Amino acid sequence: MSSYEFAPRLSASSSVPASALAPKASYGGRNPLMDWSEHETSILLDAWGERYLRQGTKSLRSEEWQEVAEKVSQESQIERSDTQCRNRLDTLKKKYKKEKMKLGGNGNNVACKWSYFKKMDVLLSSLPQQAGLSCGMESGEYVFARPEVYLNQSNGLDEMRDRLGNSESGESEGLPPQRANSRRLRGSFKILADSIHKFSEIYQKIEDSKRQQMVELEKMRMDFHRDLDFQKRQILEKARAEIEKIAQGEDDGDEASAENAGA
Repeated sequence: MSSYEFAPRLSASSSVPASALAPKASYGGRNPLMDWSEHETSILLDAWGERYLRQGTKSLRSEEWQEVAEKVSQESQIERSDTQCRNRLDTLKKKYKKEKMKLGGNGNNVACKWSYFKKMDVLLSSLPQQAGLSCGMESGEYVFARPEVYLNQSNGLDEMRDRLGNSESGESEGLPPQRANSRRLRGSFKILADSIHKFSEIYQKIEDSKRQQMVELEKMRMDFHRDLDFQKRQILEKARAEIEKIAQGEDDGDEASAENAGA
């Protein structure tokens, strides 16, 4: 008799869970919980970039990262945590730095082919812009007597958002990052020069107004002294006439007394 024993046969329903037998969903060979699609990455950059610019290029707070994760999860239909979003963004930053170094080594002669480079470059390499100088002029009159009150400074948020929105179809389309940054820098200098010119015009108007006021005050002072001298002359002439009248009356009285005495 053989020493081998046959193991009892088990049914498929009792030996293997039904979930293990069910076919797994295919995602084209990628793990949706670990890999990020281009659509998800674009949503992440938009959500993070909006808050990043709103904070003045400062780090996001924990609650803001939670908002970013909720927006990515809602629009991509794949649940993402704030930690996953942070890690993905760190990966994008490292990739951006490598691509930036490559372009710098090649003299920026070839535009980067990485699809996220342009958006990352706008967000990470753009400097905060100086906003135009606001002025308190209305109908040619100045509101403040001190010129320095016109020097208001903005964080350049609106301008940077405009550049972000127009980065895909702006004039710098296809240009190397260095040339694009140079064009933005020239635009910033132009805004600053226009603001300084506008401020100088306002300051000139203030000085002209001051000089005009001084001229008017001097004219009023001269008119006052002229009227005062005229009134003084009138008073003196009237007093002299009264004195002469009184003196003449006394002379007439003396003559009358002398005639009466002689009679």
